[in-house]
Amino acid sequence: MKYAKISGGIVEQVQPYHEEGFVEVPDDVVCGMLDNGDGTFSIPKQPTATVKSSAKSSIDAAAGQARARYITTVPGQEATYMLKERQARDYAAAGYPAASVPSLVQAEADAFGITPQQAADEIIAQADAWITLAAKIEYARRSGKAEIDAASDSASVETIKNKIIAQLDAI
Repeated sequence: MKYAKISGGIVEQVQPYHEEGFVEVPDDVVCGMLDNGDGTFSIPKQPTATVKSSAKSSIDAAAGQARARYITTVPGQEATYMLKERQARDYAAAGYPAASVPSLVQAEADAFGITPQQAADEIIAQADAWITLAAKIEYARRSGKAEIDAASDSASVETIKNKIIAQLDAI
């Protein structure tokens, strides 16, 4: 058995444990189903905006988790990575001039005991690898949301959401 929070006749949340405001429901009950008032639940003919919005939020959260597996998620780090990449690309484009090594490239070189050119090349390689991963994550996220927008019933929304989250989990 599962437990659901029901508001306005619509299942808003389902979880495996009981807490105040939740009622026991059959295992096949999912968010967005209608409480028929007689102990049975049904799938609405048209998904509500709330069901679609909730599914999209779940996809966004899964995309964030996929990103977090590959990047450092602390304040300011994203900006540092972007600056480091820009400095490395500019330094490489200028031909790796020894007289003007950018500060973040030099910091990377010093930290790992390598030359500034090696550091710049490694920074660029990591950035390029991230771009490839980011594109996969963004494709799954955006295409999933588009599929949800086109879905004609709540069961389809749930199926799409689960499919996209599984794709994001696999990245």
